[in-house]
Amino acid sequence: MCVSAPPGGKAYFSLLPLEKGSSSTSKKYYYGPRYSQSDVYLRFAALPEIVNTYSIFLGRITPEQFDFVGLQEDYDLSLRLFEKIFGIKVEERRENTANRDQYKAFIASVDLDKLRLTQTANQQIYDQARRRFDQLCSQYL
Repeated sequence: MCVSAPPGGKAYFSLLPLEKGSSSTSKKYYYGPRYSQSDVYLRFAALPEIVNTYSIFLGRITPEQFDFVGLQEDYDLSLRLFEKIFGIKVEERRENTANRDQYKAFIASVDLDKLRLTQTANQQIYDQARRRFDQLCSQYL
């Protein structure tokens, strides 16, 4: 997800590839009684537009080119980093968030090895974002 940055600044939050999909979203692609919910999720995760979500979103910009990279799983630290880099106080908001307990219960039913195989391209970009985030934290915090 992109966030507003001062003029000329580039900022975005990244999310672990295994956490970006949702079973409710995937049902619209493979709805039917013959598929289990975990099969539906795996089929959804293998769609070309999902397999390449991060590269489609970023285009030709790499995480290293962003002035700020935040990680949703390190949200509080990411907000502090954003404030430090841009000198802007950010109002914390948590809207439209997933139920983490429900997600954990669901993801436990999914074959994670199969899911990881569909997300190698997204995982590579996430790993770059994670390195950039760690570098920025070392530099500013």
